[in-house]
Amino acid sequence: MPWIYTTLLATICALIGPIWLACLPGFPYFTSYNLGSIACHLHVVALPWIIMLLIPPLTKIRPLKKKITLRNLAYIYIATMVTAFYLDPHCFAIPGSIWVSDRFLNVPEDISLKVIPTYVAPPPDVCKQLIMGGVPIPWDQWVVPLAFWYVFDVAMALFMFSLTNIFRHHWIDIEKVPYPHTVAISELISVVTHFAEPRPSMAKKITPFVMGVFIGVFYQATVTLGAYFPWFPDLFGWRVNTCANGFWNMPFDVPAINAIVGWTGINKIIAVYSIAFFIPLKVLFNTWFWYIVYLIAVQISYVMGYYTNMETRGGCGKVYCRPSVMSDPPLVLAAVFNGGILAFVIMHLISIRGYLVNTLKAVFGKGELVKIERDEPMSYRMTYIILTVSLVVLMTILLALGSGPTGIYVPLTIFILFLFNLRLWGLTGFWAKGNNYHFGGIFGKYTFWPGPAPRPPTTEFIYSNVIVLIQDDPSWGWYGTACAAFASYRIASLAGISNKNAAKTMLGAMLVAPLYLISFLIVLYTLGGVSKIPAAGWMQGCGWASCAYRASWEMKPGFPETPQLLAGFITTVILHWLHARFIWFPFEPMGFLLGFASYPAIRTGYWFPCLIAWIAKMLMLRIGGSKAYEEVGMPVAGGILTGSMFIVFIGGILGIWRTFFPF
Repeated sequence: MPWIYTTLLATICALIGPIWLACLPGFPYFTSYNLGSIACHLHVVALPWIIMLLIPPLTKIRPLKKKITLRNLAYIYIATMVTAFYLDPHCFAIPGSIWVSDRFLNVPEDISLKVIPTYVAPPPDVCKQLIMGGVPIPWDQWVVPLAFWYVFDVAMALFMFSLTNIFRHHWIDIEKVPYPHTVAISELISVVTHFAEPRPSMAKKITPFVMGVFIGVFYQATVTLGAYFPWFPDLFGWRVNTCANGFWNMPFDVPAINAIVGWTGINKIIAVYSIAFFIPLKVLFNTWFWYIVYLIAVQISYVMGYYTNMETRGGCGKVYCRPSVMSDPPLVLAAVFNGGILAFVIMHLISIRGYLVNTLKAVFGKGELVKIERDEPMSYRMTYIILTVSLVVLMTILLALGSGPTGIYVPLTIFILFLFNLRLWGLTGFWAKGNNYHFGGIFGKYTFWPGPAPRPPTTEFIYSNVIVLIQDDPSWGWYGTACAAFASYRIASLAGISNKNAAKTMLGAMLVAPLYLISFLIVLYTLGGVSKIPAAGWMQGCGWASCAYRASWEMKPGFPETPQLLAGFITTVILHWLHARFIWFPFEPMGFLLGFASYPAIRTGYWFPCLIAWIAKMLMLRIGGSKAYEEVGMPVAGGILTGSMFIVFIGGILGIWRTFFPF
């Protein structure tokens, strides 16, 4: 019964995670050395890698050596992957911002009490204790909110779990979607099991893997040592114009560079390059190719008199500041992107409609899928029961919060974003959200909430719209379990474990991972609250109610954007159809949307890792074929990420040491 032990491991990690995060120094340390996501929008989560790196010494202990098998490590990966998404710095944001920002800091207390029930956040006088801590925890005031958030998290996890089960067979068994994050760590898992039980098939992979580890250690060590020790040479320029996520923000005071007005910069975090190597060639090509098209389109618009002063901004300012190519005409790329999201979802559902009908037939014991149902995580009947029950629970919560009938917008939007982003994440390892430049906002404007946002915000507006804008990211509490679920089924296929056992392991972790809230609360009261814990600064930011006060609803993007929305929709439909119809057709929709119109991909310079990975992968396949790719390329790429994550672990230990013993 491996899931019993992995559930215990998930519980321990869930309780340790907030302590680890709270003990890290201020920005950028807590974003780069936590146990959750350490790469913005890519969501490389550290916990599974760290646990795997702690296992090789155990091969020296004879009773444990026999337990270190490919199957057992796959179970450990599943449990830690589910838990890791609850341990990101954003765990302080949700529900932390509802307890601090919404309850008393950025929202008038009378309005806060009207729109935030006391079973979601205690009264203001109790929540104010989170600022300084140092007092006994009033558990009688916290037990109900903790129970609410536990039920909310578990219901959402089960909703995502059931959706994953429906699409699992088609995406993983039939289409063979790669899931780069999982393929990368499978290289490490194979090496770890080789230490316990040497296999001749692995011998030829060890040398390239070790080479990759040295590359990853060298690069990441220079970044980490340069961050902690000012005297250490900055070999890769991380102290200059570089965000914590590794994005080199193009300086605005270099005329030769700024002549290309749309160029924002490049990404320097080595994990991105490693993950990119596992992306399909066609997607890599389309990402950097369509970025060049984006540069040309912006340049033409600039010459025509649009986006004035763009040449005077740095990389982030070219996307954030108005007038912006994302939110202002003529391009309004946010609308193009979101039109593409809707088009992709519709086209994908049409293309697999027969499969979806068969899943429904299987509920009644009919159809083709009945034959393979024994290999599924559970029966399709049980999957649809869980989907229905979790949906009813979520709708009940939303209605109780005050969403009204428009609350149906929340699960509908979640489903659309689930289908698009989980497919994108499976192909590229990338998650395309960002600062309200996404589907949730535009879809809301065209459906239930046209026109200006209500002032002050109403419960209907908050719980049928703003809630979708805030929690649209794997590390903000909803989609992380879906990422973990697909990654779990992918590792199950690689390790040869049954999908049923993978599902049991997942469910155990999903039920205990939300217990991080208990440790989270104890940490806040014990270590000095928001005033002393750097990562807790997220609690002062955008929450459900406080975010509803922002002007972003009207501005990101502004009306009218229908022509651009239609342009993105039509282009994606055409690319999707041609890509599916003609195998030789060079373009496909995901790379188009990432390279040409995705706010986070453009802002973080994602095109450059895709270009480098495309060149490296193309040369390797042309020179050495698939054998060289599998025996050299994949181990090197997996080793690079392994070495990088080892230094992330060391960097976290250094950071915690620095917190208590400054140096």
